[in-house]
Amino acid sequence: MKDTPELAKLWELTRSIHQKNFECTFAHLNPAEWAAGHQPLIQRLLEAVRERQRLSVRKAFTSIALTTLAKLLGMTSENCQSSMRIFSCTYAWFDYLFAFIYFLV
Repeated sequence: MKDTPELAKLWELTRSIHQKNFECTFAHLNPAEWAAGHQPLIQRLLEAVRERQRLSVRKAFTSIALTTLAKLLGMTSENCQSSMRIFSCTYAWFDYLFAFIYFLV
């Protein structure tokens, strides 16, 4: 593995995902640290993992500190705050839909 640094990085990445160590996962998901051919794939994986974390946090928490959320998403507090504004606008209609369905039941 020492002869193939990309394989070693991939191993560390998959291990951190499997162990649900998201701080480590996001540290490994820096596209700039990967070979040029792997960067688009790593960027897509970063976005997918971050989106999955957002949805998990949305289901699990009714309130959460911005710093905690930023840590869970592998972002800075500032980036997380601006990202969540976009995310909450995108998913706001889900809240209305669920409230409407709840009202009907």
